[in-house]
Order: sequence, then structure tokens, then C-alpha cells
Amino acid sequence: MKYITCWTKEKIEEFVKNYIELNGDIKKRDLNNLKKTHNFCSIETVRNRYGSVDNFFKIINKTPKSNVVLTKEIISNKMLKLYKQNGPIFFSDYPHFDKLVKYFRNRQNFEKELGIKCLRIRVIVDKDMVIQVFSKELHNRKFFTKQDVNKIIQKHNLPKVNYIRRECFSMFKLGEIINIKYIPKSIKYTKENILKTLHEYIKIYGIISKSELCDLYNHIDFCTESVLYRLFGNLNNVFKELGIKPKQSMKPIGRNETAILNKIEKQSNIILSRQYKVGIYYVDGYDKENNVVYEVDESHHKYNKIQDIIRENKIKNILDCEVIRINELEFLTKSQTKELGEFI
Repeated sequence: MKYITCWTKEKIEEFVKNYIELNGDIKKRDLNNLKKTHNFCSIETVRNRYGSVDNFFKIINKTPKSNVVLTKEIISNKMLKLYKQNGPIFFSDYPHFDKLVKYFRNRQNFEKELGIKCLRIRVIVDKDMVIQVFSKELHNRKFFTKQDVNKIIQKHNLPKVNYIRRECFSMFKLGEIINIKYIPKSIKYTKENILKTLHEYIKIYGIISKSELCDLYNHIDFCTESVLYRLFGNLNNVFKELGIKPKQSMKPIGRNETAILNKIEKQSNIILSRQYKVGIYYVDGYDKENNVVYEVDESHHKYNKIQDIIRENKIKNILDCEVIRINELEFLTKSQTKELGEFI
């Protein structure tokens, strides 16, 4: 089951409240780490929705854990001690790197003020390869932006923009070489040009779902989800302006889901309705006669425990049913002769 989540205020608040119930209080900096550990939205999304992280904590009636105030003097003393103990290291490897950037702005200022030296990486950039990749990716394009550059670099695992600029050429010079104009700033999106682009896209490809709308910038020159929220308030308003209803998107079926549910039907002598819609969710299998929902948990579910709890509670509230979760890995590895209960 792949989660494509549109992070509204309600979902953010519900997620964090559930996290606090399970794990206790949370620091501001821990909020950003939830993206890696629990598939939570980025801290930039929280700021976009609430204005600031402090406003968010006020709304959920939780004051974040207070952190020790690290002044420039304290940070400087710590870094000097570390330098004497370990010698030169990379600037980005120093602890409290975000504070170093805040107080010193860059490596050069850090070295001058503290009188120390940092290690530096020398990256070799293949000019011909960079030109070849960009000319292929930007074929038939009249211009390209900073956003396009970042996408191409990520897709082909190229060195960072700063290394390309330092070792080869600027993006303007690259644009001259491949005969495509470089526009340094992203396009200024307005409601009018967004709606015009969407009308043209829907004429060709048909009605899209909310998740497809959020992912559209990966396929055409289109704004990101945060711009849509800033201009329209929410995704429903986008479809209202277009005068259409969004397509109902079903979750993708797991690779072994069908085989596992078939086995359960045979063992328990039941009939399961597959991809049964419950509210805004689609459950893997639903036994209407016994009012039991079956969910197959693939390997990625270990990162979505909080989301699964929220989803399961909402399904139970709607159907007043029992929910049985089946671990895919255990089901496949254990003997086929064992009873169903041993796989759950």
C-alpha cells in the first residue's frame, strides 16, 4: 500500500497528536526528523500551513520542549575544543551545523573568525556529460529554470549545482551552449495560468485525482503543491474553479496482496470484496457477511504505524467492524499448512 498524502492542517494535527500520545513530548527540531522516520510532511509544509512552527504548537495546545540556547560564543568555544581534539574536519560535519550557518553564514567566515581550517572536497565534473544530459532532458524546450536544474541533477545523480558552477560553467553559460535560455527565478504562477494549464491538460488526459494534481509538477511545467495551497487555500477549491469533481483515486494493489487474500478466502470459506471503499479509503478485503476488514501489511508499513492507526480507527468508526492485519512477510515465509490465525 503506497501512501500519497496531501498534508492538510487536520491531518498534520491528528498525526502529531497521535505521535505525542505514543512517544511523549516533541522538540521543534524533532518535528523535521519525523519526515525520515515516520513519512511525515516537511517542516516547510508546517510553516506554509500555520505561518510558523510556534503557531502550530499553540494550535495543538503543546509547548515544544525548550532547547538550550546556543549563543555564538558558546558555539565558537565548542568548535575550537573540537578542532584541538580532532584536527580539521568538513564544515558540514561539525555539530550544530544549522547554528554555524546562522552565526557565520558560510565556511569562509567560520575559518576567518575562529582561525581554523576545514577539509574541502574536490569534485571532478565531466563537462561533456553535463552538456549531453541537459541537452537530452531539455530537448524542444524554450527555457529552463532552477527547478528544472535540480530535477535533472537528482534524476542523473550529477554533482551539485555549486560544483558544476565552480568546475565548469554557470547555468547561463550552459544555456548558451545548448541554445536554451536559462531563467534563474521560478515562474511566477497565478491562478489564471494555473487554471489554463489544467484545462489544457484535462482536455488531453482526462480528469485527474487530487494526488495526481499534487504530482503534476514532476511531469509538466507546473507549480508545486505548496503554491496551490497558497493561491487556492486547498485542493477542493482548485477543482471548484475548474468546475469539475476530482477523480476518485484507488490505492495501488500490493504485489502479493491478491494471492494472500485468495488463500484467506479458501482457508476461512469466505468471500472478500476487494478494494472496498470505506469513506475516503479503500480496504484490501472486506467480508460483508461477518463485518471483518482484512489489510495486508507490506514491508513499508513499519514506517507508517501512526498513519495506519489513524486510518484503522476511521474505518472502524464507519463500519463498526473488526480489522485483521496480515503481515505479508510472515505469511509468505511460514508453511502453507498452518492456520490463518498464525499469520495475523
